[in-house]
Amino acid sequence: MNKLVFPHSLLSTLLQETPFQPATNFWRALELQTVIDRVAPLLRATPKLLDLGCGDGSVMHSLKPYFQPQHLIGLDADGFETDLATQRGIYQEILTAGAQNIPLPDGAVTAVFSNSVLEHIADLSGALQECGRVTAPGGIFVATVPGSNFFDCLGGSLLPWVNRQTYNAHVGQRIAIVHSWTAARWQYELAAAGFQDIQIIDYLNRSAVRRWENIARITSGLLYQLGGAKAQPIDIQRRLKLRQKHTIPRLVAEILARLLAIGVKDETLGPWSGYLLIARKA
Repeated sequence: MNKLVFPHSLLSTLLQETPFQPATNFWRALELQTVIDRVAPLLRATPKLLDLGCGDGSVMHSLKPYFQPQHLIGLDADGFETDLATQRGIYQEILTAGAQNIPLPDGAVTAVFSNSVLEHIADLSGALQECGRVTAPGGIFVATVPGSNFFDCLGGSLLPWVNRQTYNAHVGQRIAIVHSWTAARWQYELAAAGFQDIQIIDYLNRSAVRRWENIARITSGLLYQLGGAKAQPIDIQRRLKLRQKHTIPRLVAEILARLLAIGVKDETLGPWSGYLLIARKA
């Protein structure tokens, strides 16, 4: 099990870049710090890295100094997001396509990285097969995903008449989680896709998940409710024109980061709600 050490500096950077999504940035800071600590040496000088589900490029913008790939490819099914990623100028190639049909030849990349994307893909087995196809022998696969304990780690509804099952379904719909596989299922699916030396590392303890949950209640969750629970938070951000580049001063971001992290407990025994997946192409 991992010990939680809160990454205030990384959270400040994320908040400065995308201040309109504090809950997401809180979650990302913890998972990306885990990626940096565990994976950066593996990917520091990889020749060609595929950022699967790159979104607007903000995640890779934070990670690129640690990974330093020689050739970086961004892929996302959403053309609005790939346009934003193109504007960042950090990718040598940008592909607008789904993970189930990656427009690259066999063995085209030496690493695949995916941050909190795979859980949203309906045909996840097919997407993993594609990841295996485009990864060269000996290449690295790295992904962060919610673990099978994610919903159990939530605090639940503040309304006493809303039961746990209904609340969990509501959260899952709002954040568009389709899969929360067990570690055993991930082992099976990655092996079936041609990967070996599979590691599954726990991260994101219950205290951190509940802090994310409470931040979301008064930000994206509130907007979701006001919109009648019909539009995803990313769609609401677009309507409000928040997805375009908006930044805040570093000092403001640092103060906000400290405030968001107050009281997050160092629970070294879990339960843990996230998996960091690391595997090597056979």
